[in-house]
Amino acid sequence: SFIVAEEVARPFTEGEFIKNCMLKVCNTVCPDKRQLFSNVSLSRNTVAERVDQLSTDLKEQLVGKGKDFI
Repeated sequence: SFIVAEEVARPFTEGEFIKNCMLKVCNTVCPDKRQLFSNVSLSRNTVAERVDQLSTDLKEQLVGKGKDFI
């Protein structure tokens, strides 16, 4: 879900749309793996939470790297 959240980082409702597309492709390409794709949560709340976590992590990395310049 982090990978999709990083790409979406827009309206959080797009996660479910992307999941539906992934499942349709999965049915054709690798139907035996469908359950794995179904288990990925891309709900509005999950994507919003992942985007927030990515933002926090990025901020922490920038602050850490910024300290090297002081």
